[in-house]
Amino acid sequence: TAYNLVNEGLAISQTAQDSGDDTLNSADKHRTGLRVDGGSNACSGRIITKVGYELKKTGSPTGNATVVVCNDAGTTIYDTIGTLDVSTLTTSYVWYTFENTSATHTIVDSDKIELRYNGGDGSNTVNYHWKDSDEVTSGSYITYNGSSYTTNSSRSPQIKIYGTVTFTDSSKSGFGQVANFADNPHDSDPSEMLFQKDFASAQNWIGGGDY
Repeated sequence: TAYNLVNEGLAISQTAQDSGDDTLNSADKHRTGLRVDGGSNACSGRIITKVGYELKKTGSPTGNATVVVCNDAGTTIYDTIGTLDVSTLTTSYVWYTFENTSATHTIVDSDKIELRYNGGDGSNTVNYHWKDSDEVTSGSYITYNGSSYTTNSSRSPQIKIYGTVTFTDSSKSGFGQVANFADNPHDSDPSEMLFQKDFASAQNWIGGGDY
């Protein structure tokens, strides 16, 4: 049996982030997110079930923003993680969670985890954060302008990703990656969680013990 063990107790400081701000709308970028560039990326071999973005709005955008897992070309959607009515966004940044516990696709090289929105216009936008440094092992920040992708391996999306994986030597499983957060595991974290840092300012965890 595989268990989706999401460590909701991990404390993260958002205010200390040295992040940039960008927008999604019909006149500019339509998509943003993470491209998995290799097997050492913590998403590889996992089924993504939960994604978080820190978002706000400018003006009065309407319609839905969607988080998907797709192929490199963006033409095949493997899983839709969730949708959000963008009119409900506030004018200050807030973390929003998209979740699909029925997701089935196992991540492979070149897959993308994207936030998509192509409504609004230059005055009515969905805003998100990125960080101008390479924080994610074997992962790239991507955007799409309606006709082509831009990939930047020296920049990272500000994103939380959770998923599942089954270990051959245990009936327990869990996986999570928190990218772009200058933070370390805390004493208050559940003792069952073993954090393993494989890149600066981020954490991966593997569940173990009794649940």
